[in-house]
Amino acid sequence: MSDNKPLDFEKAKKGFKKAVADDFYKNAVFPEGFESGASGISFKDPDHENAKEVRICSHIKVSAVTCDIEGNNWGYVLEFKDRLNRVKKWVMPAEMLGGRGDLLHGTLLNMGVRGLHTSRAKNLLNEFIQNTPLTKVVTCTNKTGWNLENSVYVLPDRTIAPPDSKEVVYQSEIPASLGFESKGTLQEWRENVSAFAVNNSRPCLAISAAFAAPLLTPLGVEGGGLHLRGDSSQGKTTALFMAGSVWGSHQRKQTWRATDNGLEIAAYQHNDNLLLLDEMGEMDPKVIGKTVYMLANGLTKTRGNNGGKIMSWRTLFLSTGELSLKNAMKSAGLEAKAGQEVRLLDIEAQCSEALGIYDELFSGMGEGKKGAIKQSKTIVANTGEYYGLAGIEFINRLITDKEGALEAVRKAQEAFMQTYLPKDANSTIGRGLGMFATVAGAGELATVWGLTGWPQGMAFKLVGECAKNWMYSQPSISDSLEEQQAIERVKVFIERNNEGGFMDMDAHRDHQAKTVYKYGYVKYDHEAEQKLFCFTTSNFNEVISGLDPKTVFRVLRKYGYLKTNKAEFDKRTGKTKQRNTYKIAPPELNKEKEEAHRKNKVSVYAVYASILNHGHGEEPEPSTEQQAQA
Repeated sequence: MSDNKPLDFEKAKKGFKKAVADDFYKNAVFPEGFESGASGISFKDPDHENAKEVRICSHIKVSAVTCDIEGNNWGYVLEFKDRLNRVKKWVMPAEMLGGRGDLLHGTLLNMGVRGLHTSRAKNLLNEFIQNTPLTKVVTCTNKTGWNLENSVYVLPDRTIAPPDSKEVVYQSEIPASLGFESKGTLQEWRENVSAFAVNNSRPCLAISAAFAAPLLTPLGVEGGGLHLRGDSSQGKTTALFMAGSVWGSHQRKQTWRATDNGLEIAAYQHNDNLLLLDEMGEMDPKVIGKTVYMLANGLTKTRGNNGGKIMSWRTLFLSTGELSLKNAMKSAGLEAKAGQEVRLLDIEAQCSEALGIYDELFSGMGEGKKGAIKQSKTIVANTGEYYGLAGIEFINRLITDKEGALEAVRKAQEAFMQTYLPKDANSTIGRGLGMFATVAGAGELATVWGLTGWPQGMAFKLVGECAKNWMYSQPSISDSLEEQQAIERVKVFIERNNEGGFMDMDAHRDHQAKTVYKYGYVKYDHEAEQKLFCFTTSNFNEVISGLDPKTVFRVLRKYGYLKTNKAEFDKRTGKTKQRNTYKIAPPELNKEKEEAHRKNKVSVYAVYASILNHGHGEEPEPSTEQQAQA
């Protein structure tokens, strides 16, 4: 619309000619001066008797005007036929009519509209779109996924909604299916794609994740990712194609080879759905960690180049790569944070050396590596022929009985956690298993609805196998990732600087080793029968830089790695204060000052050498007293 005045539709219809083309223009009305002929839309100025007819473009009609639920983001529903006589539909934002409209005209030409050869024709098209009298106003959204208080589910080419629901359409500057297409039948997909996941844990995980993605918002589950990690030619990309086939074609697969801004847009376009990201190694390792945070947290930063708009989404992303997130960041000299690793759960893709992602091969595929390769080629071919039906039917069933479906998934989640969560597991393990529980519940729900063709209980069991693979690859089940990183940081530092970084307090001063840089002292603790590394406080603070000091000292005390002086009673507060430091009298090279120096002890952070065995099955179990102190 060119102004904010409400249209008088009855008045607008007077003097307008009804379209006379074919059924495509049935009941359509055009602005005065515009008409449809055999070659398309043209214009002849009604105010000039000898005006020449101006051909604008091939057939287009404006069937509705759109706006969002807040009365903003106005647009138009355009329908037209391409050169092959195929009817196409595009919900176009009205803002594209501003300026020269180059993006609008280029997009229409790209979709199959013909004409628009002159500036006059382009300007007339803008007038035609804005001045077509319309009585139908449709609610639009520029975001896929759940809409209108989660009552309808919006995809680029369709909206899945209850019969009595308000119509909602997807409006976008760039019309694209995003791979949300369908081919074949649901039965063909079950027999030729889903069947290959039977008794195969990684394919089962991938397909179940595709069903889990639209459940995150209704269940109130945060977004996150699953990462299949392993060498090339293991079938990882095949797993992505299997997951993608739930919703559409091979075009569903994206890659990590993009800027973080590009992946923001991809995530936004896959709101409430599965995002497939292949080959993590193709992304700059310096930004992978921040990108994982961004994808999982579902919120982009405001930038000047996006008009100050803040995009938000909730998605489950399935990723592949030869390296884990931790090792990918390590290659760039960065350390993965606990929050990043729990947002992208690393699963070993290889189930066996010969079969790659498969636990077993389908009948007729052969044996060993050759059989696994043949099976992958078969699946890739099949996912190119049968796709996009299962996801649509899943949403149809979900909308029909949402409360019952969500309750069934919640019960499955609870049962999964009771089965796989260790009693002494830390919160990180619990959070990670929670994502697997959602995926398993979605796989079971799709199975009960007859979408997968799997036996009931299979998704629960096979997703559980993947969960165990992730869980038992963690350095510790009881320690949090923050605690694991604290021990690892101190341990690695001592390993690297054991020889030259600490002055030996037990060696004769004439035989003291020359240190390149003194981090502190080392002495033998006869009571504990092991070495004690005594860090100066300033140097220890540098060692644990970036970590929470309270977490560091808590976990060191928990395992008995930290030697401290006895707790002291504070008369002022009336409380016993536990110190993290230990006082020592360092050796003094000047004999005359030795006696005076030994009376002036200094505080250090004293760490037992037993920390060097942590992670090798030799670390001491924390005692009840140590845990209480921690």
